[in-house]
Amino acid sequence: MQPARAEPIRFTYEDYLGFPDDGRRHELIDGEHLVTPAPTRRHQELSGRLSLALGSLRTHPVGQVYAAPLDVILSDTDVVQPDILFVSNERREVLDPKIEVVKVYRRTDSGGFPRIAELTREEGGVLDTPLLPGFALELAELFARSSNSRKSP
Repeated sequence: MQPARAEPIRFTYEDYLGFPDDGRRHELIDGEHLVTPAPTRRHQELSGRLSLALGSLRTHPVGQVYAAPLDVILSDTDVVQPDILFVSNERREVLDPKIEVVKVYRRTDSGGFPRIAELTREEGGVLDTPLLPGFALELAELFARSSNSRKSP
């Protein structure tokens, strides 16, 4: 007789609300509790650059740009804090830049958030979207090193 297999613990949004406010990023993905440390300087530099580029759209208000931390509740067992969140007047799109890669997630009519694109600097990616007419940002520009930044993890 084999021992019974323990089912993994699946956390919910109610559990998430009780997680500590310890300066780390707490997220739920399919009920799994993920914790990440504070971002690096390079990460913050890139997030700031992307936020500024998206902020330039204020002359044509089509939505709002938010920077982390901001809870995005995708379901009762999926709660994330994307680095940058753009909420359009009609739809939602989540941008999650990480190590010279931008992953774009878009809400579907069924309520899911599948990844619709993964752009890389190496492949000459350009971040644009039909939700933001006139917005285009080359990943080479986004990920360029500033003259006063040193390499950081």
